[in-house]
Amino acid sequence: MQLPWRAAARAAFTSPVTIIVTATTALLVAFVAVAAVLHSAAAGSAAVDYQTENLCAQAVPTGVDGQDFSIQDANTVIADARAQGAKHGFDTAIAAKYSSPVVVDHQGTPAKIKFAYRDRAQDNLRVVRGGDPNGIWISETMAEDFGMRLGDQLGGAQLPPVTAIYADLSTPTSQWWCSESAYAVPNMLAGDAEYAQVAWLPSSDDYDTAMSTTDDAGLTTLSVRFPSDQMPHTTGEAQAQSERNDALITTLTNTIDSRDLETTPSLDNAFERPTEVASDAQTTVFTSILSLTVISLLVGLAGVATVTIQWCQRRQSELRLLWSRGASPTALGLRAVLELAAPLAIGTVLGAVLARVLLPWYAPARAVDLWPQVLAGLAALGTLLIAIAVAGTTTLFWVHRRFARVPARPGRLRRGWRYVPWELLSGGLAVAAWARLSAGYAAASDGPVPTVDPAALAFPLLVLLTVVLLVARIAQLLLGRSHYASWWRVPAAQLAMRRLAASRGPAIGVLLVGALAVGALATGSGIANAQSNAMLEKSNMFIGANSSVQVTADTVVDENPIPKEVAGSSTLVGEKEDGDVTILAVDPEDFPKGAWLEGRTQEEMSEVLAPLRAQRQSASDPIPAIRVGQAPSGAIELPSLPGAETVAAVESFTKIGTNPGYVISSDVLSHQERWDMTTWSIWSQDSLERLSGVLNDAQVYHFAVKDREAEFNAMPFLVIEWTFGFVTALGLVLAAVAAVALLLAVEVRRRQNALSGTFLLRMGLRQRALFGSHLLELGALATAAVLTGVGIGATGAVLSVPLLDPAPWLNPIPDLPNLTPLVLASLAGGGLVVLLAGWVAVRAVRTASIGELIRG
Repeated sequence: MQLPWRAAARAAFTSPVTIIVTATTALLVAFVAVAAVLHSAAAGSAAVDYQTENLCAQAVPTGVDGQDFSIQDANTVIADARAQGAKHGFDTAIAAKYSSPVVVDHQGTPAKIKFAYRDRAQDNLRVVRGGDPNGIWISETMAEDFGMRLGDQLGGAQLPPVTAIYADLSTPTSQWWCSESAYAVPNMLAGDAEYAQVAWLPSSDDYDTAMSTTDDAGLTTLSVRFPSDQMPHTTGEAQAQSERNDALITTLTNTIDSRDLETTPSLDNAFERPTEVASDAQTTVFTSILSLTVISLLVGLAGVATVTIQWCQRRQSELRLLWSRGASPTALGLRAVLELAAPLAIGTVLGAVLARVLLPWYAPARAVDLWPQVLAGLAALGTLLIAIAVAGTTTLFWVHRRFARVPARPGRLRRGWRYVPWELLSGGLAVAAWARLSAGYAAASDGPVPTVDPAALAFPLLVLLTVVLLVARIAQLLLGRSHYASWWRVPAAQLAMRRLAASRGPAIGVLLVGALAVGALATGSGIANAQSNAMLEKSNMFIGANSSVQVTADTVVDENPIPKEVAGSSTLVGEKEDGDVTILAVDPEDFPKGAWLEGRTQEEMSEVLAPLRAQRQSASDPIPAIRVGQAPSGAIELPSLPGAETVAAVESFTKIGTNPGYVISSDVLSHQERWDMTTWSIWSQDSLERLSGVLNDAQVYHFAVKDREAEFNAMPFLVIEWTFGFVTALGLVLAAVAAVALLLAVEVRRRQNALSGTFLLRMGLRQRALFGSHLLELGALATAAVLTGVGIGATGAVLSVPLLDPAPWLNPIPDLPNLTPLVLASLAGGGLVVLLAGWVAVRAVRTASIGELIRG
């Protein structure tokens, strides 16, 4: 006898629909498995990118810093650092030496300066006048304060003359200077003993000469940096960079220790902590998405089983013949494997490729290490083998149940799983997850990465699963009792209900998968967008605007220091603390233009500040104040300020939040009252680079610069956003599975639809009514899935979002965004699938042949 699987591989191509559906199902399963691995790896890469963007580029490699070195020891340390750095792959080294403030004679007048040298410093300074690289370069402030000009001699005839005047360095500096800001940028608040402008010497030898010719130069401060053009972008690259840093530190430490120097430098691996943060972020995201990934894979494998059952129904006559000729269930299962293996393999390969190609779309970063890609390939291979095993096992059991089971045995064990209260089990897990979520296990308020508990993050998904199972149980019971209903006055509705009742299994399956898909979309997009919005709002609340710089009190006593170039987007704000009460002095006219408005428009903020425009008739009159939060009202005493009286109240205000505080107008403050404010800052909607650049050009001294994106630690928000971003992607995959399942359910019962539809048409039912009947049937499933998914997904997200707050100490509390676009998109997508499925069902009636209708 011939082997029943001899021509199986060729036979698969005789049914294009089976090939397409099988390949599509395998594609979705492989996509989920591969995407889970790649997404978690990309989350680690995104964490690395976030760390490097907010870290000085020259601080990524090992840094060497030291103070109080003699010239000889400083040169020794620099030479050792260059030599050992080259051995560990740091081919480029930038060394710098800085003196303490020294007094030099300038035309009979003492001038305090700092001598310094740094490799290629002249290439990274903006020259104002002159530019000969063979002389000393001084700053504009130095030239103005001491009357220095080109050609002047500093520190004796042994040193070259002044040949260039450069624009002052100020924070924020460029990436080339960022590691040296503590040394190269003068600090006006350091005091007379430490404040001095920097004079750059053309060579290291000139610096040594300058130090030998001054009597009060003291000792040298040194730094060595190892800049790199290639920044790490993945966790693997970050780990390699950190390990290379540690190796250099170990070697260089041993070398310097052997020199027996009087002072030893500090060697810092500043990239060690960012590497740990990125690795933790990758692990956190992977563990958080693992549960939903497993559920999605199980749904996909159930789809493979359904496709196999459809194949068995198509091959029923052939399988019965082979069975009667002695083929065992195992042999017939192997036939199914050989016939379906090709489309399963094709779909798996396409799914893996699609997951890699679409990585920038669903993942937070493009770069992924090689090892995660290998793991992703192994995951795809694993899903293929499991799918093949599912196909063979499903065929084996189907053949055994159909041909070999004794009719007298009812198979109660096989049907027993239907009576297991799965919704109670998932509900118990949801209660346990809620306990951990409400206890604060989902996100830590301190630390760069939230301590995410996968069980806590699973709460909204478990709620979704519980309610979907409950809805499916209710739908199953209703369909089981639907034969008591009589809607023959509306034949299309009655026929739709009877078809649903006749195919309860596929219908309930479509409802389950569809509701899970829409619910995952609602939960994932809702929580991810809530985290993104909360991160934006909290960072603005934390800083006050996009950027902020502090200015000295004497700058704001007589006039507004904001240059006209940024006046339309900036505002001056004074701040003072009195215990737990914060006092803000704002300009009612400019504040709406430059500050973050907490979702208010400029007109609305102007109305809020309108009561502050009242003028004081005398210095003894109280200052009008706006009460914030639970601060006392009425007449109040402000520390070091005149009395005030509240004229309005708001629940929350920029920078203060909902904490107790007061907002007063800076216009009504006298010179002395302005001095009494603790700090004065310029808040701006412009970037920090633009704001600082304009202030530099206007020669407005500023310090304590803050950038909204760099100052506020967004990593905890990003980790949760990346986690639920993948939940959104899985929701789209499940939606595709639901659409395929619906079309497959219609295709599986093609003959039944064709037979019943033909009889109905012969009995006088119009084709339009038949089409409407299918739309009612399938539309009921799609509508129930969309409404259930959106309702429960949004409910779970609403309960979870306030608790998924990594910074609960800072207002505002995260809030769920508007889900109306998602609902409309889900209804539109479901409607298109229903129309297509209804057309397929009616087409089966119109194109059915007599042979198809009468075959057994």
